[in-house]
Amino acid sequence: MIFETCIVVGHGSIGKFHAKTLSQISNSMVIVDPKTQLIDYGLPTKHFDSLQKLPSSNSQKDLAIVSNWGPDHFSTVLTLISKGYKNLILEKPMVTSLSDLDQLQSLVKNGAVKIAINQGWHYENLANRINNLANKFSLGPVVAIWINGGARCISTAGSHYIHLAKSIFGELPTSINASLNLDKINPRSTDLLYIDGVATIRFGRKLLSMSYSNLSSIEGNVSLLWKEAIGNLNGTNISIDRRLVGREYENIITRYGPPTQNIFDNTIPDLVEHSSDRNSIYSAFTDMSQESMLESFEQHASSNRALLYCLISNHLNREIQFNDSSNKLFADMKFSIS
Repeated sequence: MIFETCIVVGHGSIGKFHAKTLSQISNSMVIVDPKTQLIDYGLPTKHFDSLQKLPSSNSQKDLAIVSNWGPDHFSTVLTLISKGYKNLILEKPMVTSLSDLDQLQSLVKNGAVKIAINQGWHYENLANRINNLANKFSLGPVVAIWINGGARCISTAGSHYIHLAKSIFGELPTSINASLNLDKINPRSTDLLYIDGVATIRFGRKLLSMSYSNLSSIEGNVSLLWKEAIGNLNGTNISIDRRLVGREYENIITRYGPPTQNIFDNTIPDLVEHSSDRNSIYSAFTDMSQESMLESFEQHASSNRALLYCLISNHLNREIQFNDSSNKLFADMKFSIS
């Protein structure tokens, strides 16, 4: 067993997924949720209807999952730390304000807690796999990522794409511009926002653009652009089409045309051999050094910051720079996102 007791705070669909998995690698379980849901996970399980009733940790091998509503994440983390829990998995969005994000970063840097962020593509090394595949076909770097669709939410779904784009580009954002609608149609609760509109994040000359409409139920598309090719991403599958090599006017970028040669259509391969457990978020607490966990946390923190800047850009109705110190004026703005 990897963990002594696993604590699941928020027993919704995501919390249940964690509980089911952790039941195989923990000795006991605690569910914290205002609703009592009697599910037999095959190991001793306790239920508390509030976090205040949760007993303090009595083992360095305890693990707590924070899978309740986004606006409650930071206060939940603080309560868990006060009760002695040192190992946490935090669902996205990590927190819902810049001030909470800054405080959370300080806690992790100071060693008060170890936190892994549940962003599946991160632990599947998807960005590296995409870049390795592009290198195999000599496509060069991804220069733009276009995302469009219906009611997917720029926080709920978009946060995954922000992190993926940042990891593919290998750079921090430089500027952000967003024009959004903040609708209260979130399926988790009408108290939570469900955001559509257009958000553009610049990474120098490279671009991530997300365009969603809450007036449509269409899933949408994810496209990756290279100089001479386009990839359509579907989960961990990708279909790549490129323009013909050696065509006339090949070196003139404005001589545009359709990609006519399919060069790949399959699951994105993992070109680095490793054991099946290497990418597990749970084994991060046993397999990753504290320095590696901190580096991973910081990567996710910058992605969370970019999401919050999208919301601040929309509030200000203008483009903002990622490293502009004046952004701190909006540090206490809280957004009801999930």
